[in-house]
Amino acid sequence: MALKINTNQSAVVYHVNDGAVTFPYAVDAQHAISNFPWEWRDEPWSPADAAKARDDIAERHAREVDDAKVRGLPVPRDLPPPPPEPTPEEQAAIMEHAQAVAEANERLKVAREKAAKKKAEEDQIAADEAMVASPPPQPDPTRRRPFGRPGEPTPAELEQIKKREAAVAAKKAADDKIVADKAEADRMAIAANSTAGT
Repeated sequence: MALKINTNQSAVVYHVNDGAVTFPYAVDAQHAISNFPWEWRDEPWSPADAAKARDDIAERHAREVDDAKVRGLPVPRDLPPPPPEPTPEEQAAIMEHAQAVAEANERLKVAREKAAKKKAEEDQIAADEAMVASPPPQPDPTRRRPFGRPGEPTPAELEQIKKREAAVAAKKAADDKIVADKAEADRMAIAANSTAGT
């Protein structure tokens, strides 16, 4: 869960030793979580996580002390003492709280699954309603028949199209014949002139 940042509001975050701490500005709380994740969280520490975090902090501190001694630098100050061991009553309350959290998480898991299913059904209903309300596909109005009318050509129009194409082909053949005849006449004239000259 990410901490929501509003620079004008305070924020509560959780320290591994001190518990809940209220920062006057949410951005400072987020800075603590981002830069010291082994000490700060945006949700309460479980006893097991807190114990592991304190062990990690102690190991980190021991490494920093050894490194400072090797480099001849000032030694980091001692860590604060660990929190006191809980009394039997406190331990019972902690265990009861952990059990309640586990049960709440189970209920939340079921509730979230139901909510996700309900949202999927609502999305499908919205998509179906949009489909029902949508118009059917329409023929392309830009595709037009010959003679300027939309739609497919009628049989009579197809016959006219074939006649027109045949006429165009016949005219091309006639034009090609004229060109070929002219070329043949020119060739014969050139050959006759060359024969007459000899």
